[in-house]
Amino acid sequence: MYIKVCGIKYPANMLAIAATRPDIMGFIFYPGSPRYMGHHLTPDDLRSISPNIMKAGVFVNESSEEILRIAEMYGLDAVQLHGTESPEECEAVSRAGFSVFKAFSIGKDFSFEYTKPYASSCRLFLFDTFGKGYGGTGTHFNWEKLQSYNGSTPFLLSGGLGADDVVKLKDIKHPALAGYDINSKFEIRPGEKDVAKVERFIELLRS
Repeated sequence: MYIKVCGIKYPANMLAIAATRPDIMGFIFYPGSPRYMGHHLTPDDLRSISPNIMKAGVFVNESSEEILRIAEMYGLDAVQLHGTESPEECEAVSRAGFSVFKAFSIGKDFSFEYTKPYASSCRLFLFDTFGKGYGGTGTHFNWEKLQSYNGSTPFLLSGGLGADDVVKLKDIKHPALAGYDINSKFEIRPGEKDVAKVERFIELLRS
């Protein structure tokens, strides 16, 4: 199971989170987010992270050209697309050699049929809670809806996951569940994670 820690923007905190050994670390390149890392982390900062940790850049409705420019500059391994990007845009990033994670916001009217055109170009889907913005709602969606997903593309579960959810997360049985994405419920402030809380969560999930 992958454990992805997303929304990190301060250098010292980044290194401390890397030391907890998550599988994936997510960095937000969307300027509209309070976790935007562009003013804080340099390409050299990200390149200092262990190669055993996948580095994913989060983008929202950015051009493929700009995504690829930034991904190359920062040495990213994966690109997470969190807006209304088309299957063709996902394919363009995938063809350039980056793993693509496509995020979908799950609301009461969401149908997993929407994911099908993206399956061929995405390594992972990310199922998040529907909200007014792009991520960061701090709330769960109805996890029972996951049983309606019968696609073959693995997914990360996101949306307000907290330290007290470990038992419930372990109880979710789905053949395509590939891991968990954590963010706002582990923060001291936007972009700075509580290292002890993240470390404990990772230990409990892997135990």
